[in-house]
Amino acid sequence: MNMYPWLLRLLLTMAVGTLLAPGAVHAQNVLRCQSSTNQPTVTVNATSAGTSGQTINITIRFACSSTASGTKTGSLTATLSFLDNINTPTGTFLTRTGGAQTIPYSFNRNAGPLTTEQSATFPSCTGSAPSQTGTGSVTLISTASVTGPGNFGTQNYYLNACVRIPAQAVPTVGSYVGKLQIRTLGTIVSGGGNFQSLTNTDASVMTATIPAGCTVGSLPNLNFDYTSFAVTDSTLSQPLTSVSCNSGSWTADIRDQAAASVTSPLVGTVRGIQYVLGLSNTSTVPAAAALNPTFPTSGTLSGPQTLYLLGRAPAGQSGNANCVSPCVTSRPYTLTITFN
Repeated sequence: MNMYPWLLRLLLTMAVGTLLAPGAVHAQNVLRCQSSTNQPTVTVNATSAGTSGQTINITIRFACSSTASGTKTGSLTATLSFLDNINTPTGTFLTRTGGAQTIPYSFNRNAGPLTTEQSATFPSCTGSAPSQTGTGSVTLISTASVTGPGNFGTQNYYLNACVRIPAQAVPTVGSYVGKLQIRTLGTIVSGGGNFQSLTNTDASVMTATIPAGCTVGSLPNLNFDYTSFAVTDSTLSQPLTSVSCNSGSWTADIRDQAAASVTSPLVGTVRGIQYVLGLSNTSTVPAAAALNPTFPTSGTLSGPQTLYLLGRAPAGQSGNANCVSPCVTSRPYTLTITFN
């Protein structure tokens, strides 16, 4: 069986740029705090029913410094805006490139205070996203006391946050993009000068790539019941597995385990009882001549489907209840799914 599991990769790349007036860094007497984060990667698993939610932890760093020779202290406020791939405020959604489809996510952060050492304690991201303004932004931290060492020395402060994509239906194939843009501002408490407002214009980019693919459910072991010298045919009709594709189409066939190709009709013998097998997406067992080990017999399928294993054993067979060699009590088969 060929099995291609869904993989939804959420790559958060946090990069920081600063929006400064030309020549402003050295000319002004300012306290500034630049934001950056780690660069984590998360894989969101998928099944035929959809994706299972997963969480990624993020550490946000604020690097504070004074452009003057003396140390400055200030009161820091940081806001976070949720943007789409063209920097439009959209809230907590990743938007499909070239389309209007979206993937929701939730965001949460520690309430504070800021710490001067990285912490291993992260907030819970299992709930809904925090309340956002009409421009799709939230306050990360409000009026936090910070210090900027003189002569561009750096004092780091840390805040932990998290992003989560919840369980959901399998989305359309494509690349989904969202951005996290952090703005820092504040007021001077001591040391004089100004608190410089900075926005990371090269906003942190989150990308969820959903590849074309299919998932196949588990395969059971099935029993085919037969009564010796039965006056009517015995039939088998059992759900075999489920197949779900988010793009493209597929075909299926069943063959003897050691067979290199499909044999039609697919005839087997177990305990001296001969039977014919076939596949279908319905539970109705046709006449033996209509059972086909390939499904569909022409064309391809798309979308979620349940495959049924169908069988028919002709009436009047005695069978072999004791079943000694070369008689066999079971027979293995291979189900092959071909994705197009």
